[in-house]
Amino acid sequence: MQPKKFTKKPVEIEAMRFGPGGIEQSEVLEWIDAHGGKLYVYGCSVQKADEPFPDGSFWQWVWGSVETIEGSMKALAGDWIIHGVAGEFYPVKPDIFAATYEEVSE
Repeated sequence: MQPKKFTKKPVEIEAMRFGPGGIEQSEVLEWIDAHGGKLYVYGCSVQKADEPFPDGSFWQWVWGSVETIEGSMKALAGDWIIHGVAGEFYPVKPDIFAATYEEVSE
């Protein structure tokens, strides 16, 4: 049996970037919580900066743990968090996100 080729169906998702910067990361936490998801950052490393991150903060969580339908997945600062078509959340690396998604003009 040979593998078959498939294309991804055009579906619209919501996504937020998990930093860089603690203010943006806090907004992601609130967004996930408001939609019934879980992102845990307690016990994670906090990075402090001499220069502010793009969001104006001087700190960020280095990583967090996103509860997905497949278990916990690690999200690093700068990863995208996607709210999928089934209501699930999961992290995506920036290069994969850029190759897969385009922003929708409203």
